[in-house]
Amino acid sequence: IHPSFQRRGLGKAFLAQCSRFADAAKVPVIVEATDAGTGLYESLGFKTIRQGSVKYNEKVFTWPVLVREPGALE
Repeated sequence: IHPSFQRRGLGKAFLAQCSRFADAAKVPVIVEATDAGTGLYESLGFKTIRQGSVKYNEKVFTWPVLVREPGALE
């Protein structure tokens, strides 16, 4: 979501609709997120399953990887 449109519920509405499609198909959804975005995903039934990481120029970057199983909020 473009920064000028953030904090208006658009991201949550989009993810909720995607989750409904995934539920109907009975498939999990896996996402890589930012630390700041993790709360949004968790509010929709996602659970952190691991930390992704990469080393670049001697610096290690990490991010959460989350999964939402079908019907997580039912």
